[in-house]
Amino acid sequence: MKNFAKITLLGCLLGASSISLSQASLGQTSDLTIDAQVNGYTAELVAYNEGAFLQLSGKEWVQTTPSYNFPFVETHRDEWSVYLKATDRNVRIQLDLWTSEVKYSDSSQSFVLFDITTADPTRINGWMAQKAVVPDAAFVQIGRNTWVQNTDTYSFPFEETHRDEWSVYLKATDRRDVSIQLDYWTKEVIYRSGSQEFVLYRIEDAQPNRQNGWTVREVEFNGGFYRQTARGEWTESNRFAFEETHRDVWSVYLKSTDRPGVFIQLDLWTKEVKYKAPNTDGYIVLYKIADAD
Repeated sequence: MKNFAKITLLGCLLGASSISLSQASLGQTSDLTIDAQVNGYTAELVAYNEGAFLQLSGKEWVQTTPSYNFPFVETHRDEWSVYLKATDRNVRIQLDLWTSEVKYSDSSQSFVLFDITTADPTRINGWMAQKAVVPDAAFVQIGRNTWVQNTDTYSFPFEETHRDEWSVYLKATDRRDVSIQLDYWTKEVIYRSGSQEFVLYRIEDAQPNRQNGWTVREVEFNGGFYRQTARGEWTESNRFAFEETHRDVWSVYLKSTDRPGVFIQLDLWTKEVKYKAPNTDGYIVLYKIADAD
């Protein structure tokens, strides 16, 4: 998900300077404490000064920094910690919600890397952001540096270039000179192209634990899942491939790429996965949705 100058993980991790995360949410202030209801089993994000660890979907995590995002995979959890390993180097991370510390280890050393400032998913700033809901659409992070703008008829691709305390900066990969700033301080989506600059949308929501048709990236049911793997591409339990046809405020609509006439509706309003068989007019309920991300 991007073309940035490579820097070592340890160098970047140790290079973070101290800043305040006060008012580190969309319209709320942070008391820099760990939310009492967040533990190792429930954590979806963990923030520190000038960065955060974010769960994107399933076992996929990313560490956001000012200039580069590092990929991680979750190995396991216990009551108070989430355990991650880097996918591109021999590095392991423990997100310890009991001690409020991010712990680093590799083949030769282990130490406390950062103090955790918050793990509360309601307190969003530029380091922690994974989405921005706007009227009838949303900007959603679907990979380490890959974002999409989901609308009712099309998903526009974007690449994340960098972050700061209050914003995520994107550039369009299919439209030259178009860039987007998701500003969580002013709650605005700012559009730039050439000499043009203007507020494109107001941000209505940014919390990762509230999903609808514009924002959902994964749906779990008893025994399996539907997961977005790329822009316009989904898988059912890594067995069947689907193409996204469109979205609305509460649903994502998919069609099978290898079974003609098979369609799926992921309905977040009724919490149902609905199936349409070949040569039929309506959908039937296939599964109940257990969770959505």
